[in-house]
Amino acid sequence: DRSCALFCRPVLGRAGHLCVMTGPDLSTLEKRVKSTATSIENLTSRLEQLEAGSASTGATSGAAISQEELLNALKDVRAALVAETATAEKARDDAEKAALQVAALEKENAKLRYRVKHLIRSLEEEEAARA
Repeated sequence: DRSCALFCRPVLGRAGHLCVMTGPDLSTLEKRVKSTATSIENLTSRLEQLEAGSASTGATSGAAISQEELLNALKDVRAALVAETATAEKARDDAEKAALQVAALEKENAKLRYRVKHLIRSLEEEEAARA
């Protein structure tokens, strides 16, 4: 999928798709998620302050219209940030899954190396016994 192509490199090829997220990609993604969350919190706070201010003031019609337009624009920004947060959270979840896959692959690799090491030793012992 597209998000996978942006952050991962395929390991299995065409037959299956197993992704491995590299360390720098994972840290970049985590920084982006944190930055997005901070931006959302700041904008949410500002929007709540503006909503509270517009509800408590009896402004003139010209000022009220511009405040309404501003509030609508801020609500649109808030909706866009919420959507971006969902995307960032999905990316973070994908990154966590990828990290788990990497750990599992490393464990499997260690087991296979252990088996290969002992198979080679057995072969060498057998060859030595024949000689």
